[in-house]
This record gives sequence, C-alpha cells and structure tokens, in this order.
Amino acid sequence: MGGTHWTIFANGEWCKHGLVKELCAASDVTVACDGALETCLQTNITPDLIIGDFDSVPQPLLNTYKQHGGKAIHEPSQERNDLQKALEYVMNNGAGSCTVIGATGGDPQHEWANLLACAATDLDIVCHSTKATFHFPSPRAPYSIEIVPGQTFSLFALEEARGIDLSGARFNLAEDRLSLGSRGVHNVAQGSSINLHYRSGRLMVLVPNVLSSEEGGA
Repeated sequence: MGGTHWTIFANGEWCKHGLVKELCAASDVTVACDGALETCLQTNITPDLIIGDFDSVPQPLLNTYKQHGGKAIHEPSQERNDLQKALEYVMNNGAGSCTVIGATGGDPQHEWANLLACAATDLDIVCHSTKATFHFPSPRAPYSIEIVPGQTFSLFALEEARGIDLSGARFNLAEDRLSLGSRGVHNVAQGSSINLHYRSGRLMVLVPNVLSSEEGGA
C-alpha cells in the first residue's frame, strides 16, 4: 500500500518500551495526542507534532516543545476525541498506514471510543496495547499477520464485512460475510501467519498478546 507510515501516541496504557522504540523507528511521522506528549518526552521520544484541544498537556511543557521547533495543531472541537482528530489529520496528509500506541487502558469509555474511531476509517491501522494487538486492515488489500502457531485470534465485523478470504487458521473463510456479532471469536492459527483479504466493510482482528500485561507493560 502506498503512502507514508505514521505512529500516533494516545494517552492510554503503552505497550513495552522496547516495542515502542521499534515502532517509532519504522515510522515516517510521529504524532502525540494532547497529554500523550508528556509520556513521549518522558520516554525520550520527541514527536513531530502534537494535536488536540490541549486540555490535558501541561502548558509549560507544550510551550517548551513549541520553542524547540515542535509543531502544535490546536483542534478545540469537543465533538471528536483527540485520537479521531489525529486519525483525520494523518489521512489528510498522505498516510497509507498507521500504528497507534496507548489507545486502550484506563477509562473503558475512552477505550471503546478510540477503537471505534479506528474502525470508522478505511486506514490500515494497528493498535498495540499491553494485553492485545488490534488490527484494522483496509478493505481490498491483502493482509498478513505474523502469529504464534496455536495462538487464538478473533475477527469482528464493524459492523459488516463482505468477500472475506482467510487462510492459515483452523476455520478458514472463502468469499464469506461477517456481521456484528460473535461468529468470528476464538479462531486458532495453524502456522506462523494468517492471511486475510476482504472486499468491503470493516474488520478488526484481535490477537491477544502472548506475554502477560505484567511482562509486557510500558
């Protein structure tokens, strides 16, 4: 898929530090959502820009960031959360794919809002958390996930997906359809990867992390 690869830092729980560094190194552009700027700087990551309504980032920290050349995009609207604002920005600026760190954890209302914000786009998105990885592959594009043989995973349609081809699983699919519900829960990888393609709609693939949250924490 064409376009640049972006990483967005949200203000939830982060995956382990080593993985965060790897994901940053693979990114063309990095974005902090509002208060996530503080966590970025504490982790020795200087994002290319910050976006949000700036209600949670400490003002002195924001001022220092801007004084050192950081780009700040103020989006005061309360109709969209900061992750949705960031996703809209990256889509409008040439992103072909996106990694999100910190979309989950904390208030479950924010967690659901963040995951649904990802589902509301057609962008190829991977959300990394302490307990699971959430894949939002774009329709009409081949997609592969490296996975441990025997690992469980689940497919969720948000709210419908058509023309689904899935291979490498105990329960493969061919030109199938999923709708909102539990049909895709607890499939099992048969090898070291699963391969997916679907024609229309939106799918989320949830892969629980092999490590526990204590071993894989930020």
